[in-house]
Amino acid sequence: MKYLPKSKWKKAGLILLLIFVLIQFYPRPEKNISSAQSSNSIEQLYPIQDSILQVLKAACYDCHSNNTNYPWYSNIQPIAWFLNRHIVEGKEELNFDEFGNYSKGDNKASSKPLPVR
Repeated sequence: MKYLPKSKWKKAGLILLLIFVLIQFYPRPEKNISSAQSSNSIEQLYPIQDSILQVLKAACYDCHSNNTNYPWYSNIQPIAWFLNRHIVEGKEELNFDEFGNYSKGDNKASSKPLPVR
């Protein structure tokens, strides 16, 4: 197996760096930030203990609500694209701010098998 000379590695590194810099100028996805409290929100419709609500907001709301608290690295491409796709998919499965719009037939979780560990 032949190894590439250092100059080829340096050239490949510079090309990757250039691509990384150029994609920073590509338009970023729209942020998932809403200032209005939804009347269909799960906390508006059902009484939830504060301790449970704090856990939901800390662990789930960023991807499963209409208001995401983005980490600092969400401004770096391609991480922004990955986070946006993750949030969109999460909201398609369950959106706590649109919980009142779901009917009993919308329960996708009951039709999926649980993963075996």
